Amino acid sequence: MSEEGKYVYGVIGTGEKESFGPIGVGERGDEVHTVPYQDIAAVTSDSPIIDYKSLTKDVVARYLLAHQSAIEQVMKHHTIIPFKFGITTESNEELKAIMTQGYPKFTDALKKMQDKIELDVMALWDKDKIFQDIAAKPEVKKFKEAIEQNPSEQDRMKLGRMVASLLENRRLECAQEILYKLGRFAEDVCVHEVMSDGMIANASLLLCKDREKKLDFEMGELDRKYAGRVNFRCVGPLPPYSFSVIEVKKIGSDTVENARSQLNLPQEVTPNALKRSYRRLAREYHPDKNHRPDAPAKFQAIQEAYDVLAECCRDGRWSFRKEDIKDFLLIRMLRVEDGVYKPQDI
Repeated sequence: MSEEGKYVYGVIGTGEKESFGPIGVGERGDEVHTVPYQDIAAVTSDSPIIDYKSLTKDVVARYLLAHQSAIEQVMKHHTIIPFKFGITTESNEELKAIMTQGYPKFTDALKKMQDKIELDVMALWDKDKIFQDIAAKPEVKKFKEAIEQNPSEQDRMKLGRMVASLLENRRLECAQEILYKLGRFAEDVCVHEVMSDGMIANASLLLCKDREKKLDFEMGELDRKYAGRVNFRCVGPLPPYSFSVIEVKKIGSDTVENARSQLNLPQEVTPNALKRSYRRLAREYHPDKNHRPDAPAKFQAIQEAYDVLAECCRDGRWSFRKEDIKDFLLIRMLRVEDGVYKPQDI
């Protein structure tokens, strides 16, 4: 029988007990409810402690869908800062420790995200129409006429490269205009990688709720301008998945010791010494300056080590001794950058 814990969906700005119904992750349909701490609350449900990394992809996808669905149900009533998928505490005491340690970060994030929503916007080509536009360009018509009688394989390849180049230039122009015009209404923009040749732009917009109609109007204007050549898809309103997500990790003494070794630090340091060591090593191994094959991995390890140690030694405690970092919780606020979650405060 699996050990019971509390699955955590997010944090909301209320100190009251509240129930959102039997919408919890898993097969049991556990009640999602608040666990208040001061003037905020964790949104949780009872749940077996599960190693989500051991599950098959389809099972993980089902759990993830339930996780997001519960958060979006809570969002109908409260501003919520989501927890990263899969975080389960082993006890009420551990949940209280998370809320106590994370309280300043949680309250700051709730303040910043108050009355804001995320909208995910994708712009896609109508391929038939855009290829007709490219084919009608003078340089393409002229080249096609020149090779019309007896085109060689080399001619066909050159024509293909010409069309591909014109199409990419057109995509970049459209993406720039779309992101600029829509981004004017947003508090923040997270640009994602396009996922196919037919996609022009893919972005998440952080929007004040009262600007949603203005954004809809601007999308209508762009739709009319492109005369059916571009199709827009908009998903939302959503919680700030791309802009403010809470990650919690248990940090053992071995992790701290490894981070300390990465930065070549003694067991006790000052804040300035930690920063100096991090900056020196980050400059030394930055992939733009160091072209050794192992530089990117080393640079990433240095960043992660600094993040662990800076969080571990919060509140003026700058000791890495085992007795000082026992059962430490690493709590970070993440946002999406370059397609992955990254700490906001590195």
